[in-house]
Amino acid sequence: MPITETSRFQMYTRLIDILGQEEASTMMEHLPPVGWADVVTIEDLRRSDLLTATEHQHSKDLLSSQMDHVASSLRNDMAQLETSIRNDMAQLETSIRNDMAQLEASIRNDMAQLEASLRHDMAQLETSLRLEISSAILRQTKWIITTMVALNSITIAACLAIVSLL
Repeated sequence: MPITETSRFQMYTRLIDILGQEEASTMMEHLPPVGWADVVTIEDLRRSDLLTATEHQHSKDLLSSQMDHVASSLRNDMAQLETSIRNDMAQLETSIRNDMAQLEASIRNDMAQLEASLRHDMAQLETSLRLEISSAILRQTKWIITTMVALNSITIAACLAIVSLL
């Protein structure tokens, strides 16, 4: 027969009638709040401790196994990532080297074209300057000759004028 709160209260009331309030309260405090079938024995505790320890060890082993698996998976992922990064870096290095070689060739070509253009421009400038200088020298020479002829004419005229006066 299960023990209910009503039956406990009835027994407490009856104990008060027989033993008195204080002794009835002391007696009720020594009784378990449930039936004796629900009270745990030392053997129950030992079995429970053994089960708990076994469950704990099993959980610990399972967790350790899962952590090993995660660590292994993480190592594999990191190794794959490292390989991928190394490959990407090697491809990037090759690409940069190719780009730099193309840029160097392009710059060298541009510089050669610029040099050729500058040489051509300098040759044209030299020719132009030579023509200008030659033209200027020719003009000056004509002026000097014309001036000298004029001066000679004046000198001859002056000499003739002096001779005719004498």
